[in-house]
Amino acid sequence: MSSSSPEEKVVELAEGEAGTARPMHGLIPAIVAVAIFAPTLRHGFVWDDRDLLLRDRWFADGGRLLDAINSPLVFSDNYFRPLGVLVLGAEARLFALAPWGFHLVSLLLHGLASWLVARIALGMRQDAPKAERWWHDGALVAALMYALHPALGEGSCFVSAQFDALLTVFLLAALLADHALERPIRRAIAVGGFFFLAALCKEMAAGFVMVLPCVHLARSAAGKPWRHRLAEHRPTYAALLVSSLAYLGWRAVALGRLLDPSAASKTGASIIASSDALARSLQLMLWPMGSLTPIQLPAASAGELALDAAFLLVVIAGVCELVRRRFSAGWWLAAVLVSLLPISQPWLSVMADGAVTAERFLVFPIALLCLAIARAWPSHAERPLLTLVGMWCGGAALTSLLISLHWRDELSLWSWGTEASPASAVAWTNLSHAQMKRGEFAAVETSAARAIALDPDVTMAWNNRGMARLSLGRFAEAEADFRAALKHGPTNVKAANNLAIALLSQKRFSPAEQALREQALRIDPNDPYAHLILGELLLRRGEPSEALKHLAAGLRALPTSDPAAAQDAKRLLGRARQMLSAPRPAPPPSQR
Repeated sequence: MSSSSPEEKVVELAEGEAGTARPMHGLIPAIVAVAIFAPTLRHGFVWDDRDLLLRDRWFADGGRLLDAINSPLVFSDNYFRPLGVLVLGAEARLFALAPWGFHLVSLLLHGLASWLVARIALGMRQDAPKAERWWHDGALVAALMYALHPALGEGSCFVSAQFDALLTVFLLAALLADHALERPIRRAIAVGGFFFLAALCKEMAAGFVMVLPCVHLARSAAGKPWRHRLAEHRPTYAALLVSSLAYLGWRAVALGRLLDPSAASKTGASIIASSDALARSLQLMLWPMGSLTPIQLPAASAGELALDAAFLLVVIAGVCELVRRRFSAGWWLAAVLVSLLPISQPWLSVMADGAVTAERFLVFPIALLCLAIARAWPSHAERPLLTLVGMWCGGAALTSLLISLHWRDELSLWSWGTEASPASAVAWTNLSHAQMKRGEFAAVETSAARAIALDPDVTMAWNNRGMARLSLGRFAEAEADFRAALKHGPTNVKAANNLAIALLSQKRFSPAEQALREQALRIDPNDPYAHLILGELLLRRGEPSEALKHLAAGLRALPTSDPAAAQDAKRLLGRARQMLSAPRPAPPPSQR
């Protein structure tokens, strides 16, 4: 009797009879997947990457392991992703926060996911005759479509999307184990284990509990009643239940709650918003060319909403008809639909303001769609079908290459973002931030003004315009912008700090101190920049003893990714100590 582990058995069976007959079918899509997005190795960090990797002390300063795995992610108090955090933390140590290392891991994850799609598809088509030409082989065609899919560009080029890539790899491994392992207990342990790992990477793994029954119905004999077909997998469902309870228990202990109250109040989005999100996601999956953008905005009119709803109803009706006719590909398509349901739930997926979906959320659903294509692919595809798929793959390859270039830096990303989604206030705000880093202050004012006109509640647009005006010496205008930022976002500590700087620039020390003590430090008592600004203010006012405390606190809290601020803090600390050690002048005779 073999003593190999479930994971080893998965690989052994996946590379068994089908693998020896077609050994390159898993490797070819993996190589294509890595090659198509290889330009990202020269890219830097963009968008949320800097907030996640450079400002989060777990990555920048090597904070304690238990803090990292038992705390919410920086973007939301509802994000609990300990395994994803550990993987990124390992990359930060291994590559010393060099962007190329993170992009290499993203490429390898995309290649691994493409390999898994190929192996699962080969397993589904073991009964199909061996194709005379590679383009007649449904498993290889489907895996290549996955490798080239342009909507996976965000998941492959955006380091912060590694949570989605890891989730996809573990869920595909669970599907491979479910198909390849023959012994029910081993199969259940492997599937439950991979599902647990996926849940530790991202909350959207919850959709897998609806996906797996659809896959089981697709794989089982069509003549049996569906209850009997699902009953054969009771050990696997029991393992999913145990894994779910283990995840929820860890989450409750680590966060002190299962769900953030603010997110819970939004759960159960409106039918219109949900249908719009599902329709847009399906459109991106089926024909992504020409419709990709970092910010996917909702339908702009009632007519567009109606078209999206009609499209979604047609898709659902078509899938139901395929299921009714007992085509196994119909159940795979049903799995695609249910895998999209978490996108409309705010506690599972928080998107940029105004966005209706995000391409990184589609990494796993697109894999399921490609598996449905593999299952439906005819043994001898006719020329029209081959021509259509060839045209799609050619367009996908070209689009993916172009998409990867857009993600090379902040300015390229958001220049493209504002062109593709000109009605997105977030895109214009992020463009103004990229322009600020390049010192293009006039351009910052223009871009931030566009964002404010589209949505006055985007607080960082006010903040960015204020920073530009501050740099141009227009202190009163900058002060007005920072006050507006705090009006629309009372918890924006950056705006509070910048307001204090604008007031200091006008030599208004008391209001500046008030902004720091009553706003910035009340929002975040540990914010390093608030402490440093307050320390400098106190020094300028001749209070070195009190200044020393805040400067030391600020220096301790500074991330290592900001050496310039650390150097400035050390300079101010030296000045404060010098002021304290200097002999005090003797009091006049009248005071002796």
